[in-house]
Amino acid sequence: MEFNDKDQFELSRYRWIIPFVVIVFTVSMIFVKCSSNNLKGYVDDGADNSSSSTNSSITEEVIELKEDTTMYSDDNYNFRLSIPDSWSKVNGTGSNVSFVNRQTGSQLQVIVMEYDPQINTVDENLLTQQAVSNGMELREYSKPDNSSYYVSYCSSDYGFIEYSFWDYSAIIKLNFCVDIRYYNDETMNKTLKYIVNSFDWTKPDPIPSGIIPIFVSGGNYEFGFPEGWDYGESGDTVYMTNTNGSASFSVTVNEAASSLENISQIDYINYISQSKPDFMLTNFNNDGQKISITGEYFLNGKKINLQQFIIINNGSEYTLSFDTEEEVTSELAVTIQNVINSFKIY
Repeated sequence: MEFNDKDQFELSRYRWIIPFVVIVFTVSMIFVKCSSNNLKGYVDDGADNSSSSTNSSITEEVIELKEDTTMYSDDNYNFRLSIPDSWSKVNGTGSNVSFVNRQTGSQLQVIVMEYDPQINTVDENLLTQQAVSNGMELREYSKPDNSSYYVSYCSSDYGFIEYSFWDYSAIIKLNFCVDIRYYNDETMNKTLKYIVNSFDWTKPDPIPSGIIPIFVSGGNYEFGFPEGWDYGESGDTVYMTNTNGSASFSVTVNEAASSLENISQIDYINYISQSKPDFMLTNFNNDGQKISITGEYFLNGKKINLQQFIIINNGSEYTLSFDTEEEVTSELAVTIQNVINSFKIY
C-alpha cells in the first residue's frame, strides 16, 4: 500500500481534532523558536559528531498486528514509522502529518518543531498543570531517558497520549487522540504501542547519554549536566563537581565589553593567578570574541589541569572552566567533551 491523495480525506469530518490541536499547542507554546551559538562550533574537538538512529521502543514485547501496515517516512527529518492500513493519511503541512482510523475516529498527529532548550524543563508537574487548565486529568507520565517523555491524560470524552522525542536539531511529537470508549481497549492499546515502537529517527545531533541538558534563563544559555555530579548555584555562577572531587566545571556570566582583543597573555596570567597561585599557562588563543586557555596549577599539593573558555555573545561574557586532577580517565575525558559540545548560547 502506498500513501497517496485518494487515501486522504477532509480533516473537518473529525470535529474533535480541533480541540485536540488546541491542547497540543497549549503544551507546545512553552517552546520558542531561537537560534543558538554553541561551544562545539568554537572548538575543534576532534570528537565523533555523527548522527545516530534512535528507536522509540516502549516495551520489550514483540507486538504483531492482524492487519497489514505501511511504512511512512519523512526525508526532511529522517524519521519513519509503520502505520496500520486501517489508518488513513490526512492532509498535513511539511513534516507535520496526521493519520485517522475511520472505524474508531482515533487520530495520530506527527508534529515536528525546531529544538528549544525549554523542552528539557517539561516535567510531570508542568504537564499536570497544563492538563488541569484544559479540564483534563493526567493519567501517566514517564521520562525513560534524557531526550524523550511519555504522558497520557483524559477528558470526559477523549484520551490523549503524547510521546515526545528530541535532539539538538528538532522535537518530534507523536500525539494520539482516542475516543474515551477505546482508551482502555486492548486492541487499541496494542495498535498504539505498535506504531510508537516502529518509530525510528536518525538524529543528526543527538544528546549524549549521561548528559542532562539544563537551560539557564538568567544567562540565556544551555549546558549538559553530567548525571551523578553535584550541582550548585551562587549568584551568576553554576558549578558542578564529580563524586570523588577529581573534576569540576563552572559557568559564570557577566556583562561584557564589546571585545576581548585587548586581553593579552600577561593580562590573563595576572588575573588567573589571583585565584590560582603558581599558575602556568600552556596555551592561549584570543580571536577577539573568544579566548581559549589551557594551563596547570597546584592545589593542596596536587597538580590540577585547567581548560577554560571566555566567550563574548549578546553583550554577555561567559566563562567556562574545567578543573581536573592530573590523571584524567578516558571516561572523564568523554564527559568533559560532551559538556563542551552541549554548551549553547541563545
